[in-house]
Amino acid sequence: MSAIWISIFCGYFVSNKIYSGILGFELNNLIINLSGDVGLILLLIFGFIIFLIIVLKITPQKAILFSKNTCSKIYSLFASKNINSTNIDTSNDDNELDENKFIFKINTVNMIILLNLKVSKNHS
Repeated sequence: MSAIWISIFCGYFVSNKIYSGILGFELNNLIINLSGDVGLILLLIFGFIIFLIIVLKITPQKAILFSKNTCSKIYSLFASKNINSTNIDTSNDDNELDENKFIFKINTVNMIILLNLKVSKNHS
């Protein structure tokens, strides 16, 4: 079943049709004639989801648990980082510099980010 899916996938997405073989090329043309490009793409997506469920035994509960674990790991990674603002001396005699300071407070991570924007003015 996966060989048929791969041959149809290669027949549609790969420009060189030799990778799809005769069966993939003919099934690709038949499905496009019957349901169009959207129908073929939906059939490929549906087939891939069925493959994930049957072969890899992925259930919605496992997918939700995986996404929650991933989000919590990313959150803890960003929470452990400390961002310190550094002052960079970019004084230049030719240009006047105006400093604009914006302070962003992120309540969930308890960090304060100080962003120094320097706008230079050129004199003619």
